[in-house]
Amino acid sequence: MKYKIILLLLLGFILTGCGNKTVETITCIYQNNNESTKYKTEVVAEVNKDNIIKNATATINFQDEDLAKEMCNNFSVVDDAENVTCKDKKIVIKKYHKSISGKNDLTKDAFLDYMEDNNYICE
Repeated sequence: MKYKIILLLLLGFILTGCGNKTVETITCIYQNNNESTKYKTEVVAEVNKDNIIKNATATINFQDEDLAKEMCNNFSVVDDAENVTCKDKKIVIKKYHKSISGKNDLTKDAFLDYMEDNNYICE
């Protein structure tokens, strides 16, 4: 009985280990220091084994709560507004990679090019 349980657990690990798992995580940061609109954006992207962005989440932290509310109102009218969450001075955009790719698959290189073109620093 003990060996059957071990065999089942091992089989479970093998089966769940298959698939398009994240093999790399990229973090990109943009800091806007303009006195009237200070904010920091951090984008965390997961890359799968095929070098495709599997998921990306952008978090924007504002210094001014009124500016955060204004920006949140602006995001509420975009096509994928259901992916935007606002709270206090923070806006979180899930599936950010879909916003910048036009709903197509986005390669790691295309993602990094986009981020660089928009003055993000990635590591």
